[in-house]
Formats: sequence, C-alpha cells, structure tokens
Amino acid sequence: MKLIYDIPASFWGLFRSVNRDIYIEALLTINDEYQYNNYFLSREACVQILSDMCSSRRYAFMREDNETEEDEETTLPGRILNWLVRTKWLRKIEDYEAMTTNIVIPDYAAVMIEAFEKLADEPLDDTDLYIQNVYATLFSFKNDHRMNLTMLKTALVNTKKLNKALQDMLHNMDKFFARLLEQQFYGDLLKEHLDGYVEEIVRKKYHILKTSDNFYIYKTDIKECLRQMRDDEEWIEKIRERFVPFLNICKAHGTAIRIGVNHGSLSDRIMSRYGDTPEGMVASCMEFLRICREENFPDVVISIKASNTVVMVRTVRLLVRTMEAENMHYPLHLGVTEAGDGEDGRIKSAVGIGTLLCDGIGDTIRVSLSEDPEAEMPVARKLVDYIRERENHRPIEASMAPGFDTVATCRRISRVVEGIGGTFPPVVISDRSNGDFEFDHLSLPDYIYIGKEDPDNLPDNFRLLVDAHFWKERPNAFPCFIASEAEELKDYDCPLKFIRLTYMDLTDRMLEILKADKTVVVLLSTHHRNGVGSQRAAMHKLLMAGCDVPVVLHRDFRETDVELLQLKSAADFGTLLLDGFGDGLMLHNEGCEAVVSDRCMFGILQATRTRISKTEYISCPSCGRTLYDLQTTIARIKEATSHLKGLKIGIMGCIVNGPGEMADADYGYVGAGRGQISLYKGKECVLKNIPEEDAVERLVQLIKENGDWVN
Repeated sequence: MKLIYDIPASFWGLFRSVNRDIYIEALLTINDEYQYNNYFLSREACVQILSDMCSSRRYAFMREDNETEEDEETTLPGRILNWLVRTKWLRKIEDYEAMTTNIVIPDYAAVMIEAFEKLADEPLDDTDLYIQNVYATLFSFKNDHRMNLTMLKTALVNTKKLNKALQDMLHNMDKFFARLLEQQFYGDLLKEHLDGYVEEIVRKKYHILKTSDNFYIYKTDIKECLRQMRDDEEWIEKIRERFVPFLNICKAHGTAIRIGVNHGSLSDRIMSRYGDTPEGMVASCMEFLRICREENFPDVVISIKASNTVVMVRTVRLLVRTMEAENMHYPLHLGVTEAGDGEDGRIKSAVGIGTLLCDGIGDTIRVSLSEDPEAEMPVARKLVDYIRERENHRPIEASMAPGFDTVATCRRISRVVEGIGGTFPPVVISDRSNGDFEFDHLSLPDYIYIGKEDPDNLPDNFRLLVDAHFWKERPNAFPCFIASEAEELKDYDCPLKFIRLTYMDLTDRMLEILKADKTVVVLLSTHHRNGVGSQRAAMHKLLMAGCDVPVVLHRDFRETDVELLQLKSAADFGTLLLDGFGDGLMLHNEGCEAVVSDRCMFGILQATRTRISKTEYISCPSCGRTLYDLQTTIARIKEATSHLKGLKIGIMGCIVNGPGEMADADYGYVGAGRGQISLYKGKECVLKNIPEEDAVERLVQLIKENGDWVN
C-alpha cells in the first residue's frame, strides 16, 4: 500500500526506543506551544520548552544506538531535540535572513502526535458536537443554493464520527463497570459509583438535558430534514411522470417550450422552504431544467420575471450561475413584469432588463407596459440599441474586488459626510449650471450644481455645489473640484467638498488624498463609450484600495427624446445601484428641461428600491383577459392615491395575473369578472366582487382602515 505521506524509515525508531515515553512526552509538550505560535517555533524556544519539562521531574534517559559522544555531552533538552530531529519527527528550517533555525512538525508526525494526545487524555464526549455538525450541514445543503453533494459527504463523515463517539462511550462504560467489580468492599464500590458515575456522567448529562444546550433537540429536526429531502425526490418523480410525456409530444412535433417562473406564483412546497425569494425561483426552475437535460430535450427558453427589479436581477444572476455550475446554457427571456405605464414603466423596465443586458445576460426581452400593446416594441428596441452602442468599445483594464458577489449584493460601505454615504438614502444632485431654476415640488433635489454662476435669485432651501475657484464661504454652499485640483482640497476649510473624477483619475496619489480627507465626496463621471463598465471598474478599484469615500454617480447626456433619456439613464444608473454602488445620482442632460432629469433620478432610485419617494404602481399590460378598461382605471387610482409615498398598489386585469403577479404589492385591485373587482391586502383577498364603479372608492377606504392613508 502506498502511503499518503513519504514517511522516513527512521521515523519508526521512536516505537523501538528505550526512551519512547520521554520522546512522546516531549512531542506533546512542544506541540502545545507549537499550536499557539502559528505552527512555528525557533530552536531556542524548543530547547527552553524541553528544559522546563525536564526540570519538573527527573528522567531516566538511556543512550540511543545512533547517538555519538558529542550527543552524550549535550544537555538533556538538547539531546532529546537532536534525536527527534534526526529521526524526522521534527524538521529544521534555516532562516538565513534572520540567521535563526526554526523547528516545524511534519504532516505525518502531526497525525501521530494527535493520536498520542487522544490516548493520553480522557476521551471527550463529542456527541453533541457531531450532532450539531450533521444538523448544520444538512440544513445548509437543503437551504443554500451554493451547496453541493460534497456537503452530504461531510454529513456522512460526521455521522461516522458520531457512531464512533457512541461506541467509545459504550467502551468507557464497560471499563467503568469492570472497575466497579474490582472493588473488594461495598463501601468502596458505592464511593466509586457516586464519585465517578453520578458526578462525572449523570450530573453533566442532566445539565445538558435541562438547558438550551440540549443537543437531542436536533434529532427531530435532522429526521424532518431527511424526510423533506426524500419527499423532494418523490415530488420530482411526480413532476417527471406528468412532464416527460409532454416533452415527448414536443419532441415528436419539433416544438420548443418556455419554462416560466414568476415571483408570486411559486408552489407551496417551494414557498414553505424558500419563501418567494430568488433562491426559491431558481430551485423551482432547475427542477424542470434537470428533467429536460435528462430527457435530452434542448429546445427550452427560460423566462424569470418579477415586478421587483432587485428580485428579478438577483434571480436571473443566480440562475445563470447555477446553470453554469451544472453545464447548462439555455437561452433566457428577460422582463420586468407589471412594470406599469408612462415614465415609471419605462424606467423600471430599463433598470431590470438593462442591468442584465449590461452583464451580457439575455437572449430575448419584453417591455411590459400598461399601455396600448404597440407602445412596447419601440421601447424595447431603443433599449437594446443603446446597449449595443458599446459593442467593440475600448478595453477597460480592471479587476473585480475579491469577495464581491453579484448575486448577494449589498450596498457598499462608505463613510458619512454631511448626510451623504453610510446608510443614508442616496442624494439627488441637479445640474442647474445653465441657469434653469424651475423646480417640480414632487421631485425636489437635495443639492443643485450652479457651476460658475452666483445668482441672487437662488432658492434658499437648496444646498449648492459651486466650482472651487468661484466658491464663497457660506452655510449652504460647497466647493466642487476637478481631478487636476485635488492637491488644493486641503486648502479649503469646509465640512463638505466634492471632486469630479473618472476611473482613470484614480491614481495611487488620488486614492491617498481621498482616504486622508474625510470631508470629500466623489462625483464619479465617465467619458467612456461603455460608461457602466468604466464606473464599475472605478468602484471595484475603490473597494480593493479600502477607500470608503462616498460616491455620487454622474452622467452626461444630450437627448432631446425624453423616452431615450429615461431608458439610457435608468439602464446605466440602475446597473450600478443594483450592484450596490452609489451614494447619490447626478444627471445632466442638455436636451431637456432640468426637471425632466430630476424626475428621472427619483424614478431610478425608486425602481432600484434605494430611495422611495412616491407611490409605486404594479400594473399589468392590456390583454384579452383584462376585465375592465385598464388605462382609465390606472389613471383614476393614481389620481386618488399618488400622494401615498412608499405604498405599492397592484392593478391587475384578471384573477389569472393577480394576486401572484402582484406579490410585492401592499394593496391589490383585481378584475374578478365583467364589471366586478376584488380588493386585496397583500396576498389576501378581503373584498370580493365589488361593482367596478365603486371599486376605487372602496380601495381608498381599505387603505384608510389599515392606517396607511395620509392627507
């Protein structure tokens, strides 16, 4: 048998040595210190450790056959150490730079020393440890999509260790009772029993059983977990029985299929395990995909949809990762379901679809608008054309920050500067350097950039960004620098300073400045054709540099078409915000009024769930199932409820789409029949078959009754 380790022949000499007890004790003593010194000891430290050991008691050390006269003249600690090194139980490593000799324990020796420790000590009762490990491993395997079959092997290993611990327990009980039988007198027997068994075993076990440390509680959970896993197999077999005949029919006719998974339409079995989460949606989809692959049916398109863009993007990213891990490459259809109408519907669609297209994900798309059907295709075409503009762009040399997970994204940690960064909602900075000071009270920015202008008619309630060389010290004005002025930052004494930078400006020196000056906020701009790629590269560079400066994302456009501005800005900003990047937005567009840009920014923040500033409407597109005039109804509901900031209202044309498609809504308005409406609170239908003419008023009343109405 070939051994795993290349064990030298001299190694086995310890077991034949007349001094083996001393050597074993020496190894155990060295190992104790070795573990607490990062598995590295100097030779001098080893000699000192052995000197302390030898001084504690007198050893009858005998001469070894391979020792020299020089060895015999060495002190006992040095003699022991030399023999252990010579027989390869310990190994010397020369550090020529530090001019020292270090001692390490080879892998094969470490295994034997661990065995010595187990034989020397009283065996530990590790049953609780192994049971807890089995419990944690099985539940990780069941609930975490990243786990694979290796986790089951880990559970098997711990189960074997548990069995071994139980066998050791039985062996120790046999030894204990044998020791009892050796007692000559009843008094001695009773004392041994009380002092040994009762005190050391019963008391400890009883303590565990009556506290939260009771490991036996895991037994039931482990059995339930295994039962669910068996049920999954049974359930999937039921799916197979019904699904495979359908696949065979499609094969015979050369017909492709679409596997669609919707956020609000998951099975009870999936919901009970995952909830309506990205993990649940992916698990549901993969059950069918695995059957398709097993049946050699490749003609599949996958549609994963949600009205919540955060859920939609994370789900698709997770699905792609899961498929790649299993060597699956099915085409993907993208869409934000029930996106709504008008500006909100376009921005929401561009955020979700645009982000995934920027990732290189997606083969077909649909923009779902609550408008006339012919309005959808031009929007989809404009979005795709914009993403394709960056094809064959100038390469961006960059690296992804270690540990960054595109699926489990969370907001980048940044320091707080005057309410910007940290956990504060992203700020909105409006570019008013052209002198346009008309504002929409529903989308008032937090800051306005006035450039070189210093007009007297500025509203007092705005905080101002002023070009640094024109800045005057006053309470509501803050200097704004460009990259070439970075060294001047330290000369300005104010609590908040802005500096406009691109990815290429993030030199080592610039990073030093940004780290040192705790009053700076970066306006991250880009001139690259792939602006998203450039700004992503910049954010990852900040992550890798450990620079926690707050970052406001900045883009320049020249669009006279408002719809194009909405789609382009939403796709670009949305991608970065869903990556977890951005403590604010600054959008400049020369082709439209500034208020249009402001509304865009607030709409993008709303769509990415990073800052809620208005009511959100989840409304389906018109189709043959719609049981009322959808567009007119949406307008009536918006007129009555648009002031309810942060509320989500679903407006569904029929019971087929509601309540599943409006899973994320607080309230629902669903067509139940011709001229009849059902109202929902969350996913629960609370009022059925209301006459359509009364339904909007009853919806308002329902919102008031639940305390969500504000005047």
